[in-house]
Amino acid sequence: LACSAQTTASNVIQKLMQCCGQPQSTGGVAHRVLRPRDAERLVLYLKHINLPKPDKYDTIQLIAFLQQLLTYAGFYDDNQEFIGLMNIQIVCSMN
Repeated sequence: LACSAQTTASNVIQKLMQCCGQPQSTGGVAHRVLRPRDAERLVLYLKHINLPKPDKYDTIQLIAFLQQLLTYAGFYDDNQEFIGLMNIQIVCSMN
């Protein structure tokens, strides 16, 4: 995913849904999980991570979202339901 000044967390979620499909319930886990559809693992590569511009609160939404993904191994969707990530690695680069 090549980042630009307009890249947001929604773009990353859209790409995850494209590669993983809809979140699924799994045994032994209390929340739904995104996992790669066609492979064992997925590497999500974010190029030029330093380009998204800050909002009016001086927060870069994309960076805050990635921090949540790494800290909690998932995110909250629009319905306030936690969606976990399984077998997904995130790699970022800056220009």
